Amino acid sequence: MGLLKSIGLLVLFGFAAQIVGATLSVVAEETAPSSIPPAMEVSSANPEAMMLWTGVGFVVVLVFYGGYRVIR
Repeated sequence: MGLLKSIGLLVLFGFAAQIVGATLSVVAEETAPSSIPPAMEVSSANPEAMMLWTGVGFVVVLVFYGGYRVIR
């Protein structure tokens, strides 16, 4: 059961990271488009940018999850 729970948490973190990363990229592009470096601009010509934003989202999700675990 421990392995199944670990796999489930990893999948959940992956989905959450993609959602948070996509949301952050849209918010950043809408609020301050000039402050985003060209490597972070999401477009069909720059697919690597979404991977960068997913990484940012993963870090945010892990920080929030770690904070939740510390508080709990």
